[in-house]
Amino acid sequence: MLRSRCDRSRGTAQCERSAAQYAGCDRHAAHCRQRTPRAAGDRARGTGRSAKVLPRRPSCESRHNGYARADDVGMRSMPQIIQLAADSGYDGIELRFVEGEDSLWKLAAFSATQMAETRRALIDHGLAIACVDTSCRFHSPDATQRDAEIQEAERMSDVAAELGAPGIRVFGDTIQPGADRNSTRKWIAESIRNLADRTEPKGVQVWLETHGDFVAAGETAAILRQCSSPCIGVVWDPVNSLVATGEPLGQGTALLGSAIRHVHVKDFQRCADGVQYVLTGQGAFPWQDLSTALKQLRYDGFVSFEWEKKWHPELEDATIAVPHFAKQFAKVYVNG
Repeated sequence: MLRSRCDRSRGTAQCERSAAQYAGCDRHAAHCRQRTPRAAGDRARGTGRSAKVLPRRPSCESRHNGYARADDVGMRSMPQIIQLAADSGYDGIELRFVEGEDSLWKLAAFSATQMAETRRALIDHGLAIACVDTSCRFHSPDATQRDAEIQEAERMSDVAAELGAPGIRVFGDTIQPGADRNSTRKWIAESIRNLADRTEPKGVQVWLETHGDFVAAGETAAILRQCSSPCIGVVWDPVNSLVATGEPLGQGTALLGSAIRHVHVKDFQRCADGVQYVLTGQGAFPWQDLSTALKQLRYDGFVSFEWEKKWHPELEDATIAVPHFAKQFAKVYVNG
């Protein structure tokens, strides 16, 4: 069984960005390990999140490294996703959607009878599972609903443990009608702490993404302070924070520090309607600032490239965007 334990001293997981996630998810993400972060292609990021396949980087360590996703990845089977990641030169996969399903525990590929076969296929292709993404959110004023989200996330952590993934991704997420920020923050913190108590014995961490109404690093950090568990960390998406609040990358790493266990990246340019996502290096994202911030942080996790074609069908296909990211990110991080 490929299983990683929660690192209590550092609480960090290997950078997934170096491998592309490619499951059947909406986004194309690439993840890299921070030691020399690897680029990971965000699997078909056109819908929710599929698997992400992380591109293989020459100087990157391969342990738990990256993933990539492709536009149609969310509808692909696990064997197809694995093959795509391997063919694209990735070191890992971040799972989101497979065969159009985001509750991965429902799929045969992750059942008791087929899990060993899935693990063997990953090993044979030199791929790691950097992260297992959930769609779970803990913002509901209804405790019963929050408990249901915890139960779903726990089932996803079983899949993560079997695949050796160091963590699962969860959301906060938005303040609901009739609720306030303090109450919502409390519900999120309590839910994540409860979930982490269940996942830690399995060697799986809980990673809260900078997203929704808690997208700013300071807001996410405030939730973590109420959790105080070495098995709880952050999926830092600097583009989410930059677009929503204008938050500089250096501020994000300063506020979150070693709590950052996983990183999502993508490029964008502002337009009249808001934001348009573009190929890596063709937009306004400060890639050199990212490289500097992660190196100063001595980040040793995955960096995941997201390509949200499911929500933005006008974008280039993942087969173009994913390998492009791997090459561009390597230039910035390794040679920058």
